Amino acid sequence: MKFNLLIATLCAVFTLSACGESEVQEKPKQPETSAQQDTNSIEPEEAPKEEAITRYSLGDTLTVSEDGVDLYEITFDKAFLTEDRNQFSEKEVDHVVVLEYTYKNLNQEDGTYIVSGLDYKVYDSAGKLLETYPAGTTLYGDTVSVGRTSTSQEAFGYTGDANQTLEVEIYASGFSAKPIAIVEVQPQ
Repeated sequence: MKFNLLIATLCAVFTLSACGESEVQEKPKQPETSAQQDTNSIEPEEAPKEEAITRYSLGDTLTVSEDGVDLYEITFDKAFLTEDRNQFSEKEVDHVVVLEYTYKNLNQEDGTYIVSGLDYKVYDSAGKLLETYPAGTTLYGDTVSVGRTSTSQEAFGYTGDANQTLEVEIYASGFSAKPIAIVEVQPQ
């Protein structure tokens, strides 16, 4: 009942408004000022420039800092292809690359342990995020105290050209949304 009343009311409103006089109001013209006349010469405000992400190569040492404090150093030492495959893995990949890296704790009292997915992510040349692959590694890093180092390996599966340049995005922490550096590696 209420629905029918609502529909009837809306129909009546639309009918009455269609019968009323049509009136077009023109906005009064405002006098033009010099600022309005010379809009072509006004420079648009520049958007804040994004900081360029520094690029590194295999073998370069990168110091990772946050809030002005050096946290750790990391060096991607090697990037090599392996024929090792995990018979139980359901991941279908053409190639498996092993990244070997060394890290040194510079200032983290609770220890430093570098792991893919949190501290770095690997992308193929098309920009596709690579997943870790459960094969081909022989070095397993661990948490190290201040001043200590560790070497670790992580394997990643991918498709396409075996020797394409991969990009390793380095993050200050697992909570960072933007990488602070990119290490370019080409598997051998």
